[in-house]
Amino acid sequence: MTWFSILYRVGVYKILWILFLLGFTLFLQQHDALKPWNNQLYDVGLKMFSRPSNQDIVIVAIDAPSLKKIGNWPWSRRTHAELIERLTAAKVRAIGLNLVFDKANPKDPQGDKKLIHAIRNSGRVILPVFPETLSPKKMLQALLPWPELVTAAAGLGHVDVEMDSDGVVRSTCLQAGVKGLYWPSFALALLSINEPNKHRYLKGVHPNRIEDCPCWQRDFRIEIPFANPTQHFKQVSYADVLTNAKIRTQLHGKIVIVGTTASGLTQLFKTPLHQNSKLISGSEIIAYTLDVLLNNLSIQALAKSWALLLTLFLVAIPVTLYTLVWPNRSLSISLSFGVVTLVVSAGLLKLLHFWYAPIPVLVTLMASHILWSWYRLDFFTRLLFSERQFAKAALHSIADAIITTSCKGFIEYMNPAAEQLTGYSSKSAQGLHLDTVLTFAQQDYDASNDLESFTHNLTDGQEFNTIMPRFLVNHLGEEYAIQIKGTPIKNHNHIIGMVFTLSDLTKTLQISSKIAHMATHDPLTGLPNRILLQENIANAILSANRNGHYFAILFIDLDGFKKINDGLGHTVGDFLLKEVAIRLRTDMRQLDTAARWGGDEFVVLVNHLPSEETIAPIASKILQRLSPPYFLAGQTLYVTPSIGISIFPKDGLTTEILLTHADAAMYRVKEEGRNNFSFYSNGLNESAKKRLIMEKEMYVALEAGHFEVFYQPQVNLKTNKIIGAEALLRWNHPQKGLIRPGKFITLAEETGLINPISTWLLNTVCAQLHIWQQTDLPSITVAINLSPRQFMQNDLYQRINQALINHQVQTGSLKVEITENLMIKDIERVTQTLLDIKALGVSIAIDDFGTGYSSLSTLKNFPIDQLKIDKSFIEQLNLDENANSLIQTIIALGHNMHMDVVAEGIETLEQLNCLKAWNCDVMQGYYFSRPLPVAAMTALLHRENMPPDEQSISA
Repeated sequence: MTWFSILYRVGVYKILWILFLLGFTLFLQQHDALKPWNNQLYDVGLKMFSRPSNQDIVIVAIDAPSLKKIGNWPWSRRTHAELIERLTAAKVRAIGLNLVFDKANPKDPQGDKKLIHAIRNSGRVILPVFPETLSPKKMLQALLPWPELVTAAAGLGHVDVEMDSDGVVRSTCLQAGVKGLYWPSFALALLSINEPNKHRYLKGVHPNRIEDCPCWQRDFRIEIPFANPTQHFKQVSYADVLTNAKIRTQLHGKIVIVGTTASGLTQLFKTPLHQNSKLISGSEIIAYTLDVLLNNLSIQALAKSWALLLTLFLVAIPVTLYTLVWPNRSLSISLSFGVVTLVVSAGLLKLLHFWYAPIPVLVTLMASHILWSWYRLDFFTRLLFSERQFAKAALHSIADAIITTSCKGFIEYMNPAAEQLTGYSSKSAQGLHLDTVLTFAQQDYDASNDLESFTHNLTDGQEFNTIMPRFLVNHLGEEYAIQIKGTPIKNHNHIIGMVFTLSDLTKTLQISSKIAHMATHDPLTGLPNRILLQENIANAILSANRNGHYFAILFIDLDGFKKINDGLGHTVGDFLLKEVAIRLRTDMRQLDTAARWGGDEFVVLVNHLPSEETIAPIASKILQRLSPPYFLAGQTLYVTPSIGISIFPKDGLTTEILLTHADAAMYRVKEEGRNNFSFYSNGLNESAKKRLIMEKEMYVALEAGHFEVFYQPQVNLKTNKIIGAEALLRWNHPQKGLIRPGKFITLAEETGLINPISTWLLNTVCAQLHIWQQTDLPSITVAINLSPRQFMQNDLYQRINQALINHQVQTGSLKVEITENLMIKDIERVTQTLLDIKALGVSIAIDDFGTGYSSLSTLKNFPIDQLKIDKSFIEQLNLDENANSLIQTIIALGHNMHMDVVAEGIETLEQLNCLKAWNCDVMQGYYFSRPLPVAAMTALLHRENMPPDEQSISA
C-alpha cells in the first residue's frame, strides 16, 4: 500500500487538521500568548512548596520602633558602623547591608571613615547595586556605592526586583549588569562570601553572557517558589540589635539582611502568595531568594526544545486518536490528556523544579474538541433525511445535547447528553412537547417566547441559533447555561422534523466570570479601579449604618493635565498619573481607599470618621500633597487638584449619589478658580447639575468624536446655482440624539471649550473641502463661524493657515463669519487679525448684520467681503414696512461698499421674489434646503453638477 493510497483512505483534510492544531499549539507556546493564565496556574502550583521559614536567615529591620528610638531617617553612618561592628562581634555568617550609600557625606567625613573601617574589618559585608532610571528613555543604569565602600566590602550584589505585567514578583536574575560590568544577585553574593567557587549557583553561566551594552542587562533567570505567607522569616528591630546583647548572641552563624521595612521608607511587592495586605518588602524577597538557593529549590523554565517536544506529544496523540481512531471520543480523550498535561506540569514543578506552561495545550485540546464536535454535528445533520437510524447512533456519541422532534415540536429522540441536561430519559420524554422539557430560569422570562418564535421559523425552513446563553432549569432542578441551535429536517423541501443542539456553556461562563472578577486594579497606577472602589464604598455604607460613624468621598480632578498629555505625549502623562498615585498613597490609612476613577480623575474614600469636621484637614493635606510641581528628566510639570467632597449620610445614602455629589462639588471648584476643595451643598440645583453634566459630556463628545458638521447650501439668486455653504456644528449625543448649537455653544464659550471645538470644526471643514475639490464637483466656498473667544488667541491666524496647508485647500474656498459685536471689542487687534486672515485668501463675512452695534465708520475699516442679513428681518418681510425698508437699505449699503449680500432664513417663494427684485445676491434658508450631513450635501453637489436632462432623470 502506497503513501498516496493511505492519504486517500484517511482523508487529506484530517492530516491537515492535525498539522494545523500542532502548528496552532506551537504558536501559542512560542509566543507566550496565554501568559496571564499560565501565571495563574503557576501561582496555584507554588502552594506545593509550602515549607517552614529558614532559621539561618534573619532580617534586621529598620522599622517604626527603630525610627522612634534612634530618630528620623536617614541615620548617621556612625550608627550603621556600630551595627556592623556588633554583628561582626556576634560572628554572623554574612551581612547584607541593603541600603543606598551612593556618595560620601561631606558634612560627616568621620562617620564615613567609621563605616568604611567597620565594613573592611568585618570582611563579611555585601553592599547593593541598584538599577536606577537616569535617561529620558527610562533605561536602567547601575547605582553603585562610592568607591571607598566598594573597596572595603566583601562583595557587591544587585537588588533588581523585576515584576511581571500584572505587578507580581515571580522571578529574579542571578546575574545582572551594565557596560561590561556584572554582579551576582544580592542573595547569591551573600552565599558566595565563604564559598571557594562563588559561581556554583549559576550552574555554568559565564560572565561573557552579558554584553557590553549601555543599558541594564539581566541573565540567568530563576523562578522563586515563595512559601506560605504565614511562615515569615525572623525579623529583629535594628534598635534592639544595637542595644540588646542577648539578641545579638542569637544571631551567631546567621545570614543577616539589614533593610527598611517601615511604612514610607520602602516599596512593598506582591508575590503569588503575598497579595493586598500581605505585601512584602525587598529585604524579604532577598530572604526568599536566599532560602531557595540554600535549599536548591530554584525553579527554571523548561528548555524550549524539551517544551516543544512535550507539547507535540501532548497534542499530537489525542488529536490523532480521535481524528483517525475514535472520532466519537473526542471529549474523553481531550479531558484525559488535559489531566495528563496538568499532572506532567505539576510533576515537573514539584519533583524536578522545572516549569512547563500547560495552558496552550489545554486551550488547543478544548478548542479542537469543540471544533471537532461541531464538525461532526454538521456532518450527521446532513445525513438525517436519508439515514435516520444511523444518525441516531451517531448522535448518541456527540458530546453536545441533541433533541429531535416532529415538525410540530413533539420529542422523538434525545441523546445521553440531552438526558443529562434536561433530567428526562429519552424514553420518558418521547411524545412530550419541547416546551415541557425545556424550562428556563426566571431571569430568562422571554426565553419561552424566543423558543416559540424559533420553532415557528424552523417550520418555515429557517435555521435558528441563539446568540446569548439561556439558563435552563432541568427536571431535577439543576441549572445550566446553554446555547441552542435549531435545524429543520427536510425531505423533498417538506419539513418532516427538527433537530435541536444544546451546547453546555456553564463551565465556560464560570471561567469568564472568574477572569472578569480578577480585574479590580488599574494597570497603570496600581490603584484600585472603580469596580473595587464602588464595592468598598458599599461596604463603608453598611459599616457606617451599623456603627453610626461618618465617611467621605473626595473626587479629585487634575487641572491642566490635558495640556501636558496632549503637548508632551502620553508617556509623560502616564508618568504624571503614576506620581499622583504615589502621592495619594503616602500616609494613606489601610482602611481608606485611593482609586483611579478614569483618565485624570481619582477618588479617595476616607473611612471611619468620628465627625464631619475631621474631613477638612484631610482634604487640605491631600491638596498640599498633590499641588507641588512634578519633575521628569529635567522637565517641571505643574498640575493642581480640584477636589469635591460628599459626606455620608448627609449628602447621600447610596454609592451613586455620593459619587455624583462629590463630582458636582468638584466642578464647582473648577468654576471658582480650581486648586481648592469644596463640600457638596444643596445649593447645586438641578439646572446647575445639568450644566455640569453637559460640560462634562462636551469633553467626552470632543474626545469620542460625537460632534458632526452639517452644511446648509447658499444659492446665487441670479443663476440659481449653489455657490457656497455654511458649516453648522451639531452634537450627535449617544442618548439625546442630535443637539443644535443653541443649546451648548454658550456653555462652550464660557468654559473655553469653544477653542478646541472650533479648531476641530476648522480642520474637519478643510478636510471635506479637499475631498470635494478632488472630485468633479462645482467649486463652492464654505463658511465657518468664528467665536469672539477665538480672537483672544494670538495664534488664530496660524491655526487657519496651518489647516489650509495641511489639507491642501484651494485659495478662496474658505470663508469666516464674525458677528457685529466683535467689532466693538479691541478694534485694533481684531482688525489686524482679520487683515492677516484676508491675506491668506480667506474671505470674511459679517453674520446677523443689523442686530449689533457696529457703526459705518467702524465697518468701512474692516476687510469685509459679505453682509448676511439676519433671519429675524426676513421673517418680517411684507409684514412690516420698516423691515422691508431696512432690508433694502442693507442691500444697498452692501453693494455701495462692494460687498455681496446674503439673506438668511428664506422659507417662502414670496420672500424669494422680493429679494430678487431688490437685487439681493445670495439665498440661504429652508426654501432651498435644510442643513445637510456631508453625504447628503455631496449628493446635492453631484446633482447640481449634472446636465439638466440628467438631473430630471435622477430626480
